[in-house]
Amino acid sequence: MISVSCNNQNQQNASKKSETTVDNVSTPIQKVKRDTLKSTLPSQHSTTYYSSQDSLAGIEVKKDSLIMFYTGNTTKASDHYQMNFSDTLYKDGTLLKKGPFLTLKNDSSALQYIVNEWNDTIISLIYLERGNTLTYIKN
Repeated sequence: MISVSCNNQNQQNASKKSETTVDNVSTPIQKVKRDTLKSTLPSQHSTTYYSSQDSLAGIEVKKDSLIMFYTGNTTKASDHYQMNFSDTLYKDGTLLKKGPFLTLKNDSSALQYIVNEWNDTIISLIYLERGNTLTYIKN
């Protein structure tokens, strides 16, 4: 069987620019900007979102912090994270991808996510270590 492609080099390059890959995670380039993300964060009070896949799992978002919780369990210090949004992701000094990204840090770990969607009603993140999508809906 012979396969013929009619795409010229410009079309192929344009198609490559519309999608990027980080550690086997492929996602469309997002229109979400870091400043927009920060403007949607609650300044004084917290906002609670629940997982779309597990109604007992959730996150509480405050101005610069995020708490992961599971209903019925006591939250520990390791469940509390400082949030940092960035437009780029580097690994060993090499630029891997342009963002937006969310890094969650505490004393014991650092978690990195691609921000798919973040607004007043939904937070959708891709966890870079596994490539799975986490979606949280405002309570």
